[in-house]
Amino acid sequence: MTHHHHGHLDFPPNASHDITDDALADVLLSCPNIETATLSGIPDLSDRTVIRLANAADRLAEVDLSGCTEVTDISMLDFARLGTAVEVLKLNGVAGLTDRAICALARLPRVVELELCDLPLVTAFSVRDIWFYCRQLRRLRLSSCTHLTDKAFPNPPPSDGPTQETDSVGKRGKSSTEPSRPSSWLDALPHSTWRASTNFLSSVRSTSATVTR
Repeated sequence: MTHHHHGHLDFPPNASHDITDDALADVLLSCPNIETATLSGIPDLSDRTVIRLANAADRLAEVDLSGCTEVTDISMLDFARLGTAVEVLKLNGVAGLTDRAICALARLPRVVELELCDLPLVTAFSVRDIWFYCRQLRRLRLSSCTHLTDKAFPNPPPSDGPTQETDSVGKRGKSSTEPSRPSSWLDALPHSTWRASTNFLSSVRSTSATVTR
């Protein structure tokens, strides 16, 4: 009988250990059963090591790389391709990440929780992808992402719906209340749903947002 052992890597911030990025990289390919990895206590964590983790652990469900400032888009693009089992991803303070990485990570099929605080290069462009693709998302943290604007958040339709202008030959013209932002699956929700959640949406329209739905 084969026994499968669940693996947990736990190196939180301020933990007392002598593990370096090089040491971790050397053993990861021999650890295929890792399901959770907290690596925020390894400040020199590199793209190489993150890529090895993604390649080795195909059951990886929870990852915390918060504060790992050496991690860049390079490893996150591979992670987005390989980390198909990931449900929780924390990247707070990984300051070199750009919209390119976040757009790729938004395609992770099972993600329910994303923490993306203190990412100064992230803009509304990639956050709109999160709303569009992360259909199972339950929690999104975006505090201190200083380049975010209102365009990062869904645009509720007016309460009476858009009005249409009609020209002299009866053709329908451009809507006079056409949304200024691209539509997403959230924009398509029934108006009654939007009215019921007006207060909720108002609470997240800032650059220090914690979104839970």
